Amino acid sequence: MGNLLLNLYFRFLEAAIRRAPPGLLYAFVSRTGHLFRPSSYGPLREAILKNLRRFYGPQEQKAIFREMLRLEARLVMENALLGAAPERVIRAFAQRPPALPRPCLVLCGHFFNYWLVIELLRVTGQETVLLMGEYPRGGDPARDSGLRAWKRWRHHQKLIYAPDGKPFEACRRVLEQGERLFLLLDVPRPGGLCGKLLGTRVFLPAGGLKLAQSLGVETHLLLPRVNSCREPYDLFHRRLDHTLSLEDFLASYLRGLEENIRHQPASWMGWSFFHRLAGKESP
Repeated sequence: MGNLLLNLYFRFLEAAIRRAPPGLLYAFVSRTGHLFRPSSYGPLREAILKNLRRFYGPQEQKAIFREMLRLEARLVMENALLGAAPERVIRAFAQRPPALPRPCLVLCGHFFNYWLVIELLRVTGQETVLLMGEYPRGGDPARDSGLRAWKRWRHHQKLIYAPDGKPFEACRRVLEQGERLFLLLDVPRPGGLCGKLLGTRVFLPAGGLKLAQSLGVETHLLLPRVNSCREPYDLFHRRLDHTLSLEDFLASYLRGLEENIRHQPASWMGWSFFHRLAGKESP
């Protein structure tokens, strides 16, 4: 019953976002987005709270988790805009994106709603090529929504896949052809480059950074910044110096990531896998 109610709720949001005033919908989601979660969300809740426990007290943990659920509902609602409603995508942000050169490397993280940032760049004439490690999969109402959006969006958004975990050459070709390459670096990678995030040693893939250094391309950090579920996203932008040592290059990425996490902890989806970033468990 829980999955059925949540699926109906998400379907309603997907239909409403194309017609109703966005401000009204954001207010509605901020009041209802944490509801209808089935018991299957229990393991996810425990993983998130376990990682939050390292940094926040009990009441803060609960508040952050509830806001994460609201932002998840907002993400599902905005999935319906991908490849379908450019004007509404632009209105979901408080400002236009910065001008990005070609070629360049655009780094992001798993923040609500990074897909919409990619779409914002596309509809404002700054298309990027997105690296995907695997095809989206369904399995629960939120993932099913993402899969529905993906089947439409893939006909508009440029993509490269690296299911074997070896994307280096494909990424090199994209940059050598003068394209903008969009990468997520906050993914677990045992044996990757070591850095510090939230005072914790983490391991992240370093191939994209090495590539930017070897080709000498500009590197930009571009993150969606959430103030509240009711407000448009801001954009956190910072140009990173690719001439630094690899360790300092990664550290500059992580500092930007941490600044955005501390601004709104609920905006980072990485709380569900932070223990894996820290190398405590294999991916």
